[in-house]
Amino acid sequence: MPIITTPPNVHPVQSAYFNLEAALHQKVTLPTGTLLQIDVTDFESHPQGNFNMARELVEDGSAVGNDNDEWVLTQPFTGSPSACKVLVSGTSGSGWNFWRINEPGHPLHGQVINELRNRQP
Repeated sequence: MPIITTPPNVHPVQSAYFNLEAALHQKVTLPTGTLLQIDVTDFESHPQGNFNMARELVEDGSAVGNDNDEWVLTQPFTGSPSACKVLVSGTSGSGWNFWRINEPGHPLHGQVINELRNRQP
């Protein structure tokens, strides 16, 4: 599983893993300790599905508040690239063009994961 990171303009830069195993179901896994940037207390959050997903993580104990009033994953979370993008950036959009491959020596190092998807047979 290639290691991927958020772009430098996302604070803090966070790492995840990209699963290429299933061509139709590629997933991103956010590791334990990932900081969530989505406000789980904002019931007007848009789109509502993103808020509900984050809220469920809090309700089932998969994310807890820390001393800095941030939400942190207590266990890995696996979802679509876009769902994971929402959790770490607080904004919706294409996760395929958000996450970057961060493996020195990899032929696509520094490229977005959409490049990996485009190269799949």
